[in-house]
Amino acid sequence: MTTRQSLEHPIRHGIAVAMRHGLGRGLGFAAIMALLLVMSASARIAGAENLDAQGSHGYFPAWFKLSFLDLRKDIEEAGAAGKQGVMVLFSIRGCAYCKMMVERSFKDPGIEAVLRRHFDVVHLDIRSDLDLKDPRGRAMMVREFAKREGASFSPTVAFYGLDGHHLLRVVGYQTPERFRATLDEVIAKLARAGRLPSISERAGDTRAD
Repeated sequence: MTTRQSLEHPIRHGIAVAMRHGLGRGLGFAAIMALLLVMSASARIAGAENLDAQGSHGYFPAWFKLSFLDLRKDIEEAGAAGKQGVMVLFSIRGCAYCKMMVERSFKDPGIEAVLRRHFDVVHLDIRSDLDLKDPRGRAMMVREFAKREGASFSPTVAFYGLDGHHLLRVVGYQTPERFRATLDEVIAKLARAGRLPSISERAGDTRAD
């Protein structure tokens, strides 16, 4: 789901509710439009808060997912899209090594292809005080979740499977070569668990043609 789709989803729902209940009860057109404007503003405020928690840095690629800070829901949506889970990038604003890892590793064509095929990618700011639900549905602040997951330093990358369990965590900047090895390890673990047909998602899979 794209950022725009994520923000528009509650608006589309509001339109359906208004049409089903408001019009049926004689609610005027102006009142319905006012209701939709309020819902639209609320959705945009929520989106802005989530962008703050996720660090609205300009260097993140467009295919990073704008999460509504419910990682269990994010994992469910990844599974519905045929993916194997969610990768979380823990970072802080102004982190030079985070920017370098995004631009050199995540934007590598081969790495990007494998990430987008198997995972939805979410970014979280490890200093954020916003509320979040972890991959098992437990509520806490983003910074508390980051600390619990061992993301005291940035960048930290963590992978979560469709059952919400932690697959792998790596701390610190990883060159494209090192991150390819990290992806190979995650994919091998999924293959051993029967989540992938075979380990033929091999190292060559993470290299551009």
